[in-house]
Amino acid sequence: MNDLKLSGALRAFCPVHHWRMAYDAGSSKVAPSHRCVFGKCTIHFTPSHGYFELGTSGEKNFLSRIESIGCQHNRDHHLHIVGYAKESMGEQTEEWRTWKCSTEGCDFSTRQRLASVEPAGPVHPQRKNTPRQYAYADR
Repeated sequence: MNDLKLSGALRAFCPVHHWRMAYDAGSSKVAPSHRCVFGKCTIHFTPSHGYFELGTSGEKNFLSRIESIGCQHNRDHHLHIVGYAKESMGEQTEEWRTWKCSTEGCDFSTRQRLASVEPAGPVHPQRKNTPRQYAYADR
């Protein structure tokens, strides 16, 4: 792996806190990686392992609490988050992550919708006699 790619060009965000991760040159227990700088967060990222939590004895634990996105060009590539945004449209707010492949030479990127927050009450109350519409899907 190219250390320049890891330390310079790669600008990953933490998938939990959405803070920019800092480059960590590593130690005897940990290889060079990017790490979250929020509080005592233990989330790290490397192009060869993707996102992981670093255990107390240096072991790498897979992050099962985030929805991982895979590279559509090569399933062995790991994506990193390069942007996070909240967009408001009237009364509705949506959150998005932008992912980019961390493998040098691969140009795959995608946008992931995280959440849609709607107002607590209906904007326009339904009339009592209005039929409700339902959608079903056959498998």
